[in-house]
Amino acid sequence: MYLDYRLGIGKESVWLISHLQANAKKPPFFVGEIGKFWAKKEYYTRREDKKMYLLLYTLAGEGTLSYEGSTWALSRGTVAFIDCRPYHAYNTAVQSEGNWVFYWMHIDCQNCDYYYESLFPGGFSLLIPGVDCEMEEVFETLINSYDDLHPNALCFMSNYVSGLLTRLLARRDWQKVRDIEHRDIIDAAVAYIKAYFHRPIDVENMAQQVGLSKYYFIKLFRERLHITPYQYLLVHRINEAKKMLISTERKILEIAFAVGFSDGGHFSRTFRRFTGAAPCEYRRQWRDQNGEL
Repeated sequence: MYLDYRLGIGKESVWLISHLQANAKKPPFFVGEIGKFWAKKEYYTRREDKKMYLLLYTLAGEGTLSYEGSTWALSRGTVAFIDCRPYHAYNTAVQSEGNWVFYWMHIDCQNCDYYYESLFPGGFSLLIPGVDCEMEEVFETLINSYDDLHPNALCFMSNYVSGLLTRLLARRDWQKVRDIEHRDIIDAAVAYIKAYFHRPIDVENMAQQVGLSKYYFIKLFRERLHITPYQYLLVHRINEAKKMLISTERKILEIAFAVGFSDGGHFSRTFRRFTGAAPCEYRRQWRDQNGEL
């Protein structure tokens, strides 16, 4: 196994290591190490060929993970579940404000392969656990139980880990369903805009059309398309106006009305804002470059 690290952690940090013999019988989800680190700026770990999985949950600050050829920002509330056999590295992010605080555990890879393949059929990504995953409660329970000498303590811990991985998997499936539903909603809104852009529609109309509140609709639309629904409507109207300007002899005011503007002045100002030219200038410039129709 390759390992290189700098253990720059605060004195309040916790690091517990199992003393179970390598050839001893282990429960299905055996936790070999577990901890809670307050990692300072100099903290880093680089590793390869460790026959364990790492489950890491960020509480505060920010870390950076290099894994499977990509770099991931480990911000508050994110979970990284990685196979420690391929090369990987993680450290406190340069831009982190204060310490990077995170829980972590190493789980025997015997039964984790199935969960890993189920969680990431298309390749690794970070997980965003729901409240039901109870990340902090599970980690604290495991840490407090780690040195328990009760003969069944390891079985209890294994059950906690199994339950946590199952909840993460259920959360992932729910997110996939939600993403599909959201995509369908935004696709319907976009289709509505394209069909009725020439009418006096507004964001209220769009939200009603897809059955959402105005503010949740705006939030969802921006998350998926990185633009507000009103901006999308304006962009579509201006693009349609461009087509009419270069392909017809219609007057500017007629085109303004045809693409949904009720005011010629508003249309001209909006057109200039998006293209850098007034409608008549845009038409003339295009024809100077491409010839008359």
